[in-house]
Amino acid sequence: IECCKTTKNNQKLTEYINKIEDWDSFIPLAYSHGIFPLVYRSLKEFQQLIPDDIFIRMKQYYMDIVKQNMLMTSELIKVLKILEENNIEAISFKGPVLSQLAYGDVVSRQYCDLDILINIKDFESVVNLLNKLDYTSKLNYDILMEKIKDSICDHLFIKKKSSINIEIHNNLFSINFPINIPSRIFFDNQQNININNINIKTFSNEYLLFYLCLHGCKHLFSRLSWLLDIHKIISSLNINWEKFIKIVEEHNTKSLVYTSLFLSEKIFETKLPDLIKIKHQNKYRKLNIY
Repeated sequence: IECCKTTKNNQKLTEYINKIEDWDSFIPLAYSHGIFPLVYRSLKEFQQLIPDDIFIRMKQYYMDIVKQNMLMTSELIKVLKILEENNIEAISFKGPVLSQLAYGDVVSRQYCDLDILINIKDFESVVNLLNKLDYTSKLNYDILMEKIKDSICDHLFIKKKSSINIEIHNNLFSINFPINIPSRIFFDNQQNININNINIKTFSNEYLLFYLCLHGCKHLFSRLSWLLDIHKIISSLNINWEKFIKIVEEHNTKSLVYTSLFLSEKIFETKLPDLIKIKHQNKYRKLNIY
């Protein structure tokens, strides 16, 4: 956690590093929480305090992530271009796009798949195009296309040769999610981000933060990376907070969203705007993390 904060406390980091007895547990812990790149970059400044063999292993893990992220970014650009050429509206979110927006580049955030939102009317065409690109799925869409596309909101496709995963979303939240958020809203509130001199569509800053709060709650923030994304978005991007609050209230999601924001403040010392803190901090100040 200390490694991922925007403002580093070198005294605390030195103290924590000296207390670590089991580096073989520490490394997979950081990796499993999806925060390894930031942890490695922070600890790189304290290399003299870390056993040589451990630091060499961490560097290799980091370089593997960098290579995989660059490969996935290239693949995302390729797939989005093909979808555009076939007149299929698609928005990328999380993965390289979120990494570029909130972390400053495509390699500082750890991700394992590419997330693309499409309209449900284009689903069959997207499946056919992915099949031509050597992507496969465990589901047999030839037999159950109508039933599957209507009952499942995200669909995993794996490229055989490179093991790149693409998740195609025809909806952002399943029918079991307690709040109905129409995907059209995200299509209507988008922006372009430039990656490798290519413009890629993604959610607007406010809707991206809104989605990340709901997504983290859906998974009970079982990975620190889902909370770190919220922290990075708030710390790095210009958020129209009045617009954001209006979005939250329109969709009756105050409990989920503000729990996410105050968890981020509690763990990563995220600086929330006064108009949220003054109105809501009394309700959420008792959040007990440790």
